Amino acid sequence: MVAGKSEGTMKIERVDRTWVSDLLDRIAVLTRYVAPGFVGLFVWKVVGEDEGRIFQDAGRDRYVFWAVVAGAALWGLLIYALHMCFVARIIWRPLILRIHLGKDKHPWISNEQRKSAKAGTDRLLLDQSVSRLRRRISEDVETRSVQKGLDRWRAMAGFLYCSSYSMIVIPLLVIWPKTDVTESVWADYVVILGVLTLVAALVSDYIETWYELWAGVTYKTPRAPKVQRRIKKSG
Repeated sequence: MVAGKSEGTMKIERVDRTWVSDLLDRIAVLTRYVAPGFVGLFVWKVVGEDEGRIFQDAGRDRYVFWAVVAGAALWGLLIYALHMCFVARIIWRPLILRIHLGKDKHPWISNEQRKSAKAGTDRLLLDQSVSRLRRRISEDVETRSVQKGLDRWRAMAGFLYCSSYSMIVIPLLVIWPKTDVTESVWADYVVILGVLTLVAALVSDYIETWYELWAGVTYKTPRAPKVQRRIKKSG
């Protein structure tokens, strides 16, 4: 007869799973915000014929090394901010939502979501953001787990988006005739790889949006209670 697991063992396993989950979340945040900057730094080294000297200087001088690391991290943050505030909000996300909403018989799109879309794409984007926040703090374990998986998926898509921008824009700037940088033989290939990465990001974003719309219907979370305003009595 096999004895069941003790309560202490189960608690240790739960702590281990929580530790692993927190580690994965931190990696997702790092990937989303910082890693694209290092991709841009690597692209700059590859597409520029004589740009490898900055890495040689970083290897000899620790101050140069940390300056390069800080610059790459800031570059990653800048790319992510521009992506979230402008490119994703104005181009990619509305385009993907309109493709989904254009199909009349999608069972995973609710009437509430369609009403929000009729009020404007910004309204639907706002409703989706609020739904994500509610699923993250939901008391239901399954709801939080589903949203955590969607957040990790979105982090991956964000990494692909931001990396593709560096792989497309930096080589084009190097190839531009008015620049003094000598392009390497890899510049054209990096641009092609950047376009393929952008396509992969769009496909990933499209599928993740499908699941997000489905989660909005399947895992409905209660709305926050309205705060009663106190009416001051005059006199």
